[in-house]
Amino acid sequence: MQPSEEFEQNNFDRIQCALDIVHTIDELEYPLQSRSSTPKDTALLILEAACKFYDADWCGLIQVDLDLRLWAPFWWHNTGVEDKTTILTEEFESADFLDRWVLAIRKNLPMVVPDTTVVKDSHPTEYNLYQRLSIKSVMAVSLEPRPIALLAVRNPKRYLHQTSMLRVLAYVLLASYNEQKMLNRLQMVCIPTTIKNNTDIYISLFGQLQISTSSGTLKESDYNSPRISQLLTYLLISNEKAHSSLEIAQALWPDDSTNPAKNMRNLIYRLRQTFGLISDAELIVSTASGYQFNPKFISSPIINNLMSLFDWHPQHHPSSIEWNY
Repeated sequence: MQPSEEFEQNNFDRIQCALDIVHTIDELEYPLQSRSSTPKDTALLILEAACKFYDADWCGLIQVDLDLRLWAPFWWHNTGVEDKTTILTEEFESADFLDRWVLAIRKNLPMVVPDTTVVKDSHPTEYNLYQRLSIKSVMAVSLEPRPIALLAVRNPKRYLHQTSMLRVLAYVLLASYNEQKMLNRLQMVCIPTTIKNNTDIYISLFGQLQISTSSGTLKESDYNSPRISQLLTYLLISNEKAHSSLEIAQALWPDDSTNPAKNMRNLIYRLRQTFGLISDAELIVSTASGYQFNPKFISSPIINNLMSLFDWHPQHHPSSIEWNY
């Protein structure tokens, strides 16, 4: 193609892209104003619009935990006849070998991979993930104001380097995501009178495990995992130090020979996602030595009173835990 022809083609592409942006926004305007739509309904409209704009076969909101280096799809739209999202992805996917992605998220930079075969030799584990998820090309941007999630499109056939539209849609999508989180929190509003501020936390270990903050209460059924209840109780009564994944696994599930580090990260990820409904702080923090209860909450007088009431201390009662869930 001659320089003049290439220039004209580039101009045409930019004009066409601008027209498509305006058309996409116009199509979304009326549905987004509907008061009868749920946050998920609105989100799915946005994801469908992104697929259409980029001529992609999949678009999704992906929750990300940079500390645990785990990610999982939250909402998505699939253009194919069969949706294999839950089949192709594990419950929680590891980002250990996605250093380029983690760096882009931390720096709030768009991630664009026009052809995944290019990284086959330089980043083989990353390429293997692309193969498993049927990704030939991919682009993604972070949801702001903090990198809590990604908006990603799989196999876009046009506008691969036009990330501004994806950022606009991510901004709108964030409102639906926050609204859904708020609705989930409202379902859990049941605050004990002993809680006075947002650093107080009330944990009941009798009968069914319950955790309360100034924003609401979580019950054991909300976690849907007996192991999370056991993990919380163990770390609560062992609050003075961090414990490694292996140490926790050997103490709680000695007969389980599967990967303790991976299993623990999955439990912590699920715990953080659920506890995030009633607090912006992390209940369990990770350190170089392992996992422990957040010192911010451990300093709570409610926790201290609870600990002194039962005189529970890991050094004094190393084997005094019984699980009755």
